[in-house]
Amino acid sequence: MAPGMMQRIMKSAATRAVDRTGNDDSRKVSSHDLRRHFAHSCLVCERMNPRVVMGIGGWDNYQSFELYLNKLSIEAIVAEFAHASIV
Repeated sequence: MAPGMMQRIMKSAATRAVDRTGNDDSRKVSSHDLRRHFAHSCLVCERMNPRVVMGIGGWDNYQSFELYLNKLSIEAIVAEFAHASIV
């Protein structure tokens, strides 16, 4: 990808999001935010293999990726307790 291309794509997407929603906060979304959301969705919501997510997401350092492994969603917490046999 050409230098600056990702920034142009993000700016264009943010402008369209603001136009559609009227929410100016969309301008603050960064590629880092999207990458973090991708990791969280794959690991926590979809329970995907971390090595696959690392490869697809471009993480080459386990330490920089590890923080995404411990994030929990409300849905994941509820699902775990729904399957638990504790009362």
